[in-house]
Amino acid sequence: MIETSTLPSKEKTTYQTAARIRTQHGHDAAVPHYKQLLFNQYNNVDAVGDTSAASRVAACVDSMKMLRNVGRPYDQRSWENESSRNINQQGSTHHHRQWNSDIQQLHHVLNMSHYHHSAIRQHVFNLPTGTANTSSDDDDSLEQYKNNYPFGPSYVRTLVAGQGVDVLRLIAASSPSTSDATNSNNTWLPSLQILTTLFLLSSCIPKYIFTETLIDGENTLTLLLRLGLVFIFDDETELNLALDEGEKKEWVVPLVHLFPLEIPPLADCGSRTKWRRVLLLTDLHPNVLGLTSIPSTNANGTAGGEEGTVMYIGPDSIALVQHLHASLPKYLSSQSVSRSSSFKILDVCTGSGVQALALLAMLELLRNSNEDRVIMEAVAVDVNERALRFTEFNALLNGFDFDVADSGITCNRTRVCTVRADLLSGEALPRTSKHRSNSHEADKATRLLEELQKKTPKFDFLLANPPFIPVPPIVSDDAALSLRDSTDAANTPRYGLFSCGGSSGEDCLQAIVQMTPDLLANDGLLAIVSEFMNPPLLQLDGTVAMDDVLCTKLEQWWKSFSDNNSTAANGILFTNVNALTSEVYAERRAVPNDDKDLKVWNDHLRREGINSVSPGLLFVKRNGDSERGSRLRVEPRLVPSSIWAPHNVVAVQFTVGELTKLFH
Repeated sequence: MIETSTLPSKEKTTYQTAARIRTQHGHDAAVPHYKQLLFNQYNNVDAVGDTSAASRVAACVDSMKMLRNVGRPYDQRSWENESSRNINQQGSTHHHRQWNSDIQQLHHVLNMSHYHHSAIRQHVFNLPTGTANTSSDDDDSLEQYKNNYPFGPSYVRTLVAGQGVDVLRLIAASSPSTSDATNSNNTWLPSLQILTTLFLLSSCIPKYIFTETLIDGENTLTLLLRLGLVFIFDDETELNLALDEGEKKEWVVPLVHLFPLEIPPLADCGSRTKWRRVLLLTDLHPNVLGLTSIPSTNANGTAGGEEGTVMYIGPDSIALVQHLHASLPKYLSSQSVSRSSSFKILDVCTGSGVQALALLAMLELLRNSNEDRVIMEAVAVDVNERALRFTEFNALLNGFDFDVADSGITCNRTRVCTVRADLLSGEALPRTSKHRSNSHEADKATRLLEELQKKTPKFDFLLANPPFIPVPPIVSDDAALSLRDSTDAANTPRYGLFSCGGSSGEDCLQAIVQMTPDLLANDGLLAIVSEFMNPPLLQLDGTVAMDDVLCTKLEQWWKSFSDNNSTAANGILFTNVNALTSEVYAERRAVPNDDKDLKVWNDHLRREGINSVSPGLLFVKRNGDSERGSRLRVEPRLVPSSIWAPHNVVAVQFTVGELTKLFH
């Protein structure tokens, strides 16, 4: 059945050695090793085999070329040397009209397949809705947070190289029984299972199963190939196999995640308001992709250095969405702003645009519940060109950037715009490729503050999930927010743009706090999710020192940057009661079972004076004109349980209670 492989096999190839080669010497050097690993599995016919996207992305020579096109409109792609089987270049697919139409069609397929979190939680993973333990004086408005993982499937663990799932068994288990009347209308269940396995578990799907099971299978596959979200891996061709006709396998391989986020109705929206669903395109988790940067191209198709990958939706992303959602009604009720007012949002370090789009969804629920028009605008800022493309894709996918007129022609509403900027230098940067008219297209770098103030003088919300890991320079970029010009794959860091916060972990955090006084409107709200170095600690008498060093540092950053005399503000820093010691933190960040790397981390944290680390949230409310003086007062609050745990209603109750006092 299997011909002798021509791949190198002087020493036994393992997944560990293949991963090390890929990290140290780059994608191309590791391709034959991953092909050998996939080849070897055909000798074990009883095993499920390796169905992970991680292995087939790593085994495909052209996968990096395909990855660089993800999120690019058709007329901005580099097509040379692309496999013709993966790209449909016919006619109008190179125009924005076709691009917009394809994204709308993708949304339709996902919707028809019920690809949203509540269906995935119930029908794919069989998770009970359940309730969390709460205090006797529960706030009924927090009832919706008692569901297990209420906002998205952050519980899903992606397949890594070497792992596999029995796709046929999964499909059979999800198929509705013809004898079960309650399931007679659930014909979408197999399609939901396919999409979940593909875009959340990061498993490849046999092509024949994909086309036979997914809603509008052949056309949907063509759509996903055209959009560049998947590719086809032919085992017989790629692995140099001679397979019988019945054994031939072509795989649909995902190049991205599609994360289904669900926004519950706000506490005072009323029962008429439905949940708002948001779909988010991100790069594959680093455990799947194995890289933190992707080779890029210039507009003329020449090599253009590297782009950072776009962060997956993690617990920190969900935490800011959840706690902001729970406290938003309290915040809005405290303002002298009518429901029909406009809201201006600034999302820095935007990544996939998750924070901006989630808040837009919340405000849209507010508008729909009151049948008033709330004008909403969001500006998304990132240094990474790729992140801005993903944000624009996600805006289109969720209907925030366009309406479809009766004629079927896409009409731009310009509710989301993107700005490329380096927070550390304070410069707005030129885009590296042509973009739609609502994107920033400066010919040369300008001051970021000036560029943002062209969009709007002040913002009502400033959101941020900045890179926060205090990475030793030896395993990171030299500058946390500078795109690397080097194409030397051997220098690829384990921690890339979306995670590296500089040596202290505070480079981006400091820049954001410093710029806020000049951008936040009166009564405006700053909300940041981050890890915080040397957080407030519980004292022996059970209290927290109000003159905490970290809080004082935040106050100094606010004051040091602005010449404005009306930027007084009050804030709360939420961190866990039990912070991680630097030793425990180093163990979590270092390469497992690598004593040398662990020593690098411990020595680095010691040099930086980092003794403990905690996940946390920072909320700051700017005061009105009546209070003068550029002063920020931040008070620490220790959350009695893990603040980032997505099903932790106790933490939500605590933050809402404290923020209610801040807002009033």
